[in-house]
Amino acid sequence: MQMSRPVALSPVEAHERTIRDVFSDAYAFEIPAYQRPYAWEEDQVRELLTDILQAMDNAEASGGIYFLGSIVLIKLPNETQAKVIDGQQRLTTLTILLSVLRDLTTDQYMCFERESYIFQKGSSDRGTTDQYRLLLRERDRAFFLKHVQNRGATNDLLDPSTLDGSRKRIAENTRYFREELEGMSEDRRNKLVAFIVQWCYLVVVAVPTAQAAKRIFTVLNARGLDLMPTDILKANLLERVGEPQSADMAKRWEAVEDQLGRDTFVELFAHIRMIYEREKPRISLEEGFPVSVAQFIADPDEFISNVLEPIADAYALLGKPSVIEQQFGPKAAKAVRSLHRIDNKDWTPPALLRLWNDSPIFFS
Repeated sequence: MQMSRPVALSPVEAHERTIRDVFSDAYAFEIPAYQRPYAWEEDQVRELLTDILQAMDNAEASGGIYFLGSIVLIKLPNETQAKVIDGQQRLTTLTILLSVLRDLTTDQYMCFERESYIFQKGSSDRGTTDQYRLLLRERDRAFFLKHVQNRGATNDLLDPSTLDGSRKRIAENTRYFREELEGMSEDRRNKLVAFIVQWCYLVVVAVPTAQAAKRIFTVLNARGLDLMPTDILKANLLERVGEPQSADMAKRWEAVEDQLGRDTFVELFAHIRMIYEREKPRISLEEGFPVSVAQFIADPDEFISNVLEPIADAYALLGKPSVIEQQFGPKAAKAVRSLHRIDNKDWTPPALLRLWNDSPIFFS
């Protein structure tokens, strides 16, 4: 008797979807902890809004449609839960735009209808629950809900100068959309909403497993997606620790990243690698770091607790000669000021190692 083969999950599904289909009960988007923060700036959201309006106003040239690009998800074919691997910036920006348009709507029935693009009202008939269409990373989730997604939230704009990082970007872009759209007539705003939900498209690419998504994540990085080597390393670490620990480790990782800034954070990893490797790197940071820094692979918690966090503190200290003077005296502070005048950073790994000398470190 011939045994039938099990039906394999389709490795990749790709479909063209309108924004009405994307922000519907078919998808429950979540930004995984390993994703980079929301980073679009005003120039990018201005370009998006300008392009959409031009496509709307010039149907002969645009064909009456606007293509927004693609998003990549971890999603099983018959489930709604969708982790966003690529497309966070577009989905977040579209959510801000639709939230502002909702809050500027004076007709209460239309306002309620537009709320449905942001929030899914649960229904026992359909077997659905109350949930927001898009959940940002845990670190920004409550902020985004309170100041963007909640109905009426964009009526009270935050001062971006009081914020930093992804929250500053969210506040700046919300303010930009609000100011631009308030200057339009309500008829034009209504036309804009209809054009966005009916005639703006995304290609939605779905893969069924985290392993497949990680491959796509890495390929996209190699092909120019705006990711840092530390984003790849973060994905690697969080995938290995699994769900119970990943949220806490992601918070600790992101706290260090926020403390230093993204570019400096990448520099820190290069310096940590050099402390261990002690020779000129011959492969990329995301490939070489796991090979050189044993704790990163052997014990992720030990890596964050005993390597990343203390060396990050040491790196921050190197940028504060006045604090070094208080802790180590004026000669040490003078030496650090002199080192900063050198036109390269080759001195940084040994200086970090000296400041980190109370931490356990072993070389073969």
